[in-house]
Amino acid sequence: MSNDYPLVSIIIPTYNSSDYITETLTKLEKQTYPNFEIVIVNDGSKDNTSNVLREYGLTHSRLIIINKENGGVSSARNTGIRKAQGQFICFMDDDDEIDPNYLLKMHSRQHETGGDAIYCGLYGHHIKNGVTYSPINTEFNEGSLLFDFFYKKVRFHIGCLFIRKQLLEENNLFFDEDLRLGEDL
Repeated sequence: MSNDYPLVSIIIPTYNSSDYITETLTKLEKQTYPNFEIVIVNDGSKDNTSNVLREYGLTHSRLIIINKENGGVSSARNTGIRKAQGQFICFMDDDDEIDPNYLLKMHSRQHETGGDAIYCGLYGHHIKNGVTYSPINTEFNEGSLLFDFFYKKVRFHIGCLFIRKQLLEENNLFFDEDLRLGEDL
């Protein structure tokens, strides 16, 4: 693929997701961006997740499956970062759904700005009551990101980030594997 569309790695940690992971991956395959890989890290699932992923991977060449001992979601994300081949990385949870134009829009914004990290909004949809909400509804202004983050206590969700892999590696920016709750904020 040309430099117009550098490889993007979507990292998905998963644990005991055999009931829904196929649906997540099938929707993800509908991305309009032409050059991406899906790095799914099976974090020691005890159910049938490993078999479901292996079966799915037989017919979907974008899928890279990594099986590891359970170490938590942060450990799984770090494994994904290390194994990813993409110039850019983004993150999803195993039950997330993203807009089919997500990667294309994030890449376009990165191309326009030359930024090493691009951030977008987030909407949630509560399945039981059907309510759609936006837990993160903040605008950042150029030059005020740190101020906004620290003083306005902006919640920063990892699923909204599109970041250059080199930036993560050169600055040793990995997830804290001792953190078990709120590691995606």
